[in-house]
Amino acid sequence: MIVEQIIYGLHPGKAPALVAAYEAEGLKVISRHLGRLVAWLVTDTGDLDEVCHIWAFEDAADRERRHAALAADPVWQRFTGTYGHLLVRRRNHIWRAVLAEPRTAGEDPV
Repeated sequence: MIVEQIIYGLHPGKAPALVAAYEAEGLKVISRHLGRLVAWLVTDTGDLDEVCHIWAFEDAADRERRHAALAADPVWQRFTGTYGHLLVRRRNHIWRAVLAEPRTAGEDPV
């Protein structure tokens, strides 16, 4: 399994506008292609005006296939043109699982 973390840095005060755009249209189309959304987050402290979404994939090939389908979708292409003026930067991180069976907080490690 791999996890992709996508972080948008936004112009000051624009995080609510990006979240609203995704709620209205973007999340439906991106979820249809990328699949398993792990989290949708906004910063509370530290670097403010950031929005992060995290997606899980079976492997790198699964991620590539899903992103290619998303990029080819005309609805997604139109949507991405509606929010670009809000962005200052975009960062992606790909994380790979290292524990065979991750535990939740408070769970007995035995």
